[in-house]
Amino acid sequence: MSRGKSPTHLHKSIILFVINNKGGKSLLLMELYNFIDMKVNIVFEMAKDGGCSCFMKEDLPDFGLLGFGDSPQEAKEDMLKAYHEIKDMLIEEGKNPPELDFVYHYDMKSFFEYFDFLNVSKVAQRAGINPSLMRKYSSGLVKAGEGQYLKLQSAVHSIANELASANF
Repeated sequence: MSRGKSPTHLHKSIILFVINNKGGKSLLLMELYNFIDMKVNIVFEMAKDGGCSCFMKEDLPDFGLLGFGDSPQEAKEDMLKAYHEIKDMLIEEGKNPPELDFVYHYDMKSFFEYFDFLNVSKVAQRAGINPSLMRKYSSGLVKAGEGQYLKLQSAVHSIANELASANF
């Protein structure tokens, strides 16, 4: 979904209210946003200085989420703190803020920094990517193409499914 477009799961309704003001009637036109299972995309980006930022791709009424930190974890924590502060502020204003479900998108460097317990070379082997090349991707020295990202995503989902079915 591109920036500037409303998410497809944001439904806007126009509601007409009749207000009784000392015997007189007046009409008020109001826009009401109904948020149903609101999923938003959060994109992580590593800076050249080693810092990290994350931002919400969608434009929502009353919301704009950003996070910054020295690591993807810190950037995510900062963004989630902003989310809760905005929700509290909107509630104080009498608004009904949405409950957001975050979908996180990483570049190779931020992914392996966030999930630092993963062995880069072993994940590369599972993905069918040369381990040496994967280490260059994960360090930010070389930028991976879309095909490599798809291989990595498939391998990570496979690992996640295996872990989810593991029992002790």
